[in-house]
Amino acid sequence: MISSDGDGLGIARRLVDEGHDVTVQIKNPKARRDYDGLLKKADKLVVDKDSLYLFDSTGGGKTAERLKGQGHPVLGASIFAQQLEMDRHLALELMADAGIQVPPSKHFTDYDSGRQYVDDGRTHVLQVRR
Repeated sequence: MISSDGDGLGIARRLVDEGHDVTVQIKNPKARRDYDGLLKKADKLVVDKDSLYLFDSTGGGKTAERLKGQGHPVLGASIFAQQLEMDRHLALELMADAGIQVPPSKHFTDYDSGRQYVDDGRTHVLQVRR
């Protein structure tokens, strides 16, 4: 498992409990001690032909694409998935274009504008931008 902040370590632990051999790489130094003694950890990504690579968060799109290009099975990451996660407007627009109902949303460029919008009680009139 390749993780930015350890978000999927519970899943990794569950896989171990089910008998799978799991090693995790956690990029954020502040999260590297999470699950100490409960999971095998690696400081660097170790690539071998018999492994499945599981990503639990954004930030691994390029690595996932490289692994896929080398013929390794990958779950949970791609450059496109990362783009959709980081650009919510694009993701909502694509879902709406595909006929998927999306929740109302409004884009803010700063915290104070969003906070003011909520404080003013205007949340019931949100529209999806097109």
